[in-house]
Amino acid sequence: MHASTSLKQHLLSLLAGQQADAARQVLADADLDSIRTAEDLSLLAYQFRKINDRASASRLSLRATNAKPQDPELALLAAADLVRTGQTETAETLIQKLPEPLKRNAGVLMLASAIHYQRHQFDQCLEVTAEILRQHPNYAAAHLERAHALLMLGRWQEGWQEYQWRFRLKAARQSMPRFRMPLWQGQADTPHLLLVADQGYGDCFQFSRYLPLAAQRCQKITLMRSEPLARLFDASPHIHQSFSSWDDTPLTSAYCALSDLPAIFGTTPETIPSCEGILHAQPQDIRTWQTRLASNEGGLRIGLAWSGRVEFEDNFLRAPQLEALTPLLSLPGVTAYSLQVGAPARQAREHPLIDLSKDLDDFSTTAAVMECLDLVVTADTSVAHLAGTLGRPTCVLLAQAPDWRWGSSGSHCPWYPGMRLARQPASNDWHTPVEEIVALLQSALAADAPREAVQRLCAAPG
Repeated sequence: MHASTSLKQHLLSLLAGQQADAARQVLADADLDSIRTAEDLSLLAYQFRKINDRASASRLSLRATNAKPQDPELALLAAADLVRTGQTETAETLIQKLPEPLKRNAGVLMLASAIHYQRHQFDQCLEVTAEILRQHPNYAAAHLERAHALLMLGRWQEGWQEYQWRFRLKAARQSMPRFRMPLWQGQADTPHLLLVADQGYGDCFQFSRYLPLAAQRCQKITLMRSEPLARLFDASPHIHQSFSSWDDTPLTSAYCALSDLPAIFGTTPETIPSCEGILHAQPQDIRTWQTRLASNEGGLRIGLAWSGRVEFEDNFLRAPQLEALTPLLSLPGVTAYSLQVGAPARQAREHPLIDLSKDLDDFSTTAAVMECLDLVVTADTSVAHLAGTLGRPTCVLLAQAPDWRWGSSGSHCPWYPGMRLARQPASNDWHTPVEEIVALLQSALAADAPREAVQRLCAAPG
């Protein structure tokens, strides 16, 4: 059998058997020069794209378009993969080579907008999305892209309006049923509100700070949430009852998504409600973990999380590999614990940190562990928002062009005053922000009271 055919079939077999890690390793070791046809390269790129491995897909799709440079469809697929992996210059080069009429296609313009966003060119992002909406006024993804750019620019009132378009995205259309009751718009004296903990877990933690404000205007709040959030949110005094199944959820006076509350309350950077005291770990859980972690009383205990959901298409940009965090693991006086769950948690087995993943069965447990740690170091994940909401000393590793809630610059953000942000200076450069956190830890370890020093170094000035 020809070597290229054998390699292709081996990769396809591994991917079909959901052996993603093995397929990545084979691809990393492969001589891709043996696979020469654009069709074979594109097929393999498609298979890696299906498992949301954009890094592998971009390697293959770029070779596919180089093998068949006259094919605009291959160029577009490669450009999309490259944008998702932060390789904006190469992506832009491919886009510029497209036929002129195709450059005005809404999908191509969305790629151009994403490139502007990654370069912090938010005004240009607004210009491109405005051009898309002139052609297609109901293009939900373009509206949402505008929302992110407006929020980054501090134009929050406009941004919240555009943010409503997220519910019209194809992926979100089935996230909530058609309700028989009206949408809540902040009216006072509402008898019974159904509040839906929508979007990602991190969004739920970030927007939980609005629960007291909603409770002031509603006589009773029923919460619809998923099971991993249950113990943490159900303990809130502002929640009267909660459910995880639509079939069990009662008819109420009105409904509202948790992520709608910033807009309903007219939030600006100056009026963000405090998250202090909103969510709590269970006291018994905290005592259990204090006992389990008591063996390291002399040093600093840090918790690490390095990846969000691997299914999320932007996870590659946000998530370093654990390998990038190894300088934190070799500091004398530091004991590292893995707060990572899901498939990326397997990386902990190859490094000197204590893997807690088997015990982290819900976010209430994770919260209890955080209460026993001196510092949480995390990528832009739900762990970051949970630690910030709990007020734990936290360092967040941010991509060069992060999500809107972190802002485009600075070492702190208004949502979480006890949090330090360590930003990439360039796409895919995790060395620089990790070294920033290493320096912070070294400074804390040199202090007379390291734990207090960590809190001081993480907290926003003033």
